[in-house]
Amino acid sequence: IGDGLDAAINALPLLIQPLPECRDDVKGMLLLSLLDRNPVGMNQRFADHAVSAILNTLWKTNPEDANALFLGYLRLQPAYEKLCETVLRENRKKGVYEFHHFTVIQRFAAEYEQEIEQVLRNELTPDKLPPSANANVDALVTAFSLLPLGTKDLHHKAFAIELTAMMAKRVKRTSRDDEEKIDYNTRHCFLQKFAYFVLSADRADIQAYVQPLVDNFKIIDYTEDIFQEFVSAEDKLNKYDGFWDVWDLFYPCILALCQRSAYFHSSSTVHNYLLAWPWWRKNAKDWRSLKDREKGFFQRVARDIGSHPAVLYSLAKLLNEIGSGFASDGIFWVSEILKRGVNLADEKLETNTIYYVENLVRGFVLRNHHKVRTTPQIKAAILVILNFLIEQGSVTAYLVREDVL
Repeated sequence: IGDGLDAAINALPLLIQPLPECRDDVKGMLLLSLLDRNPVGMNQRFADHAVSAILNTLWKTNPEDANALFLGYLRLQPAYEKLCETVLRENRKKGVYEFHHFTVIQRFAAEYEQEIEQVLRNELTPDKLPPSANANVDALVTAFSLLPLGTKDLHHKAFAIELTAMMAKRVKRTSRDDEEKIDYNTRHCFLQKFAYFVLSADRADIQAYVQPLVDNFKIIDYTEDIFQEFVSAEDKLNKYDGFWDVWDLFYPCILALCQRSAYFHSSSTVHNYLLAWPWWRKNAKDWRSLKDREKGFFQRVARDIGSHPAVLYSLAKLLNEIGSGFASDGIFWVSEILKRGVNLADEKLETNTIYYVENLVRGFVLRNHHKVRTTPQIKAAILVILNFLIEQGSVTAYLVREDVL
């Protein structure tokens, strides 16, 4: 850790252009580095440095070589895993319980010299790969991490869809199950890459990528993480149309989630989907991917699933934070939720719901005092909210109502 290993590996692809005679050596080192999952830092493995070098540099300078390493990793990783198991058994028989990846990699390079040469000569094709269903999920996620954003390659696209379907069907299992479990780091790595991959793709391809998650949404136990990663990726990439395409695809899932309470993590999933997650910068009052067009989206949410306590909380929080520009419309959304006959006053409200609703209505009245008192529709909506808050014991709402009346 801190010995320059990451810089050294990331510099390898840069040697190919000025020193073409080093091309095979560079590719060989990157390929073998991909196989080494030895930890070298906090939540990092030796292989992660090779992934970074290939993804950030080699795809740009030598895309054919990068693709050869992607295919080579998928072809050779299962063989490397088997060799590791063989070495472990051999060592146990000798009474040796230490395991060194570097020693195994040296032996692997010798025993699989011909296969490695095939990768170095860019001769491997997708039809020569083993079935993905037989591969280690962690290895498949590592391979997915190697793919460039915005890829047009049909095999890359098919691989991404197949892996997503596999991940979607791997639900939480008991310790008695023999099914392979997916650890948190593997899942996080997949979702992070998946969000960037989808948002960087052609809009025509987005549904095919997302559909496996939509189809299996009911059994997935990390749905809140899906939306968290997409919001985080969109905050960096600014792929407005693609982002809202994804949100539209998941909308029926959220409707079903709010109508049935048996799903995992329903509240946090709703919060993240409605952009009420806790990671916005402090005092953020807008977001570049939230435009006037989305007023219709949130109005539909209030109409369709406003009776769910997580929705009221999320809308109130949103209207205090990055959706503050929607406050004039939001007052009517919240008012309609409360007067539609759904008695949220008798429901167990989520923590801080009253706080956010109080801030919303008080701030709106302070900024629009004259308009509230002289516009019957606005005044009526404000009073619905204030009466609800008073029923919840809000002194602030009582004082604001006296002022409005």
